[in-house]
Amino acid sequence: MKLSVKNTLSAIILTTLLAACASNEEPAVKVEDLKNPVWHLINLDGKEIKPATDNRTPSLKIDNRMTATGFSGCNDYLGQAVLDTDDHEFKIIKMISSQKLCLKEQVALEKVIVQTLTQQTHIQIQKGKMTLKNKKHTLIFEAKRQ
Repeated sequence: MKLSVKNTLSAIILTTLLAACASNEEPAVKVEDLKNPVWHLINLDGKEIKPATDNRTPSLKIDNRMTATGFSGCNDYLGQAVLDTDDHEFKIIKMISSQKLCLKEQVALEKVIVQTLTQQTHIQIQKGKMTLKNKKHTLIFEAKRQ
């Protein structure tokens, strides 16, 4: 079978395009990526998160047993982190939290954070930042080593 120059060039271009698309695939998130740093919330739905008056920011820490602990804006919480590495999905199940009296702004922030963490979210970790995104909200955390 004789290949024309046009067919050969088309095959090369198609192969190159397919290779380029494959290399843009999102990097896999591994359990090890989640552990050890304390993740501090720096952005919620495009808005920068500033530390509260007590200098605390909402946070998330995951230990070797996938136990999730953190601060949700007013209360501390505890739960079990679940990571689906194939589908890039993350959530916290069996979450419990302290029951402090909170300011109205803290309650609003905490509600969004807790709802997002306990629902299935798309997870991405790159360059020391973790993004959790669902249909309603996007949380961006920054890793800080202890």
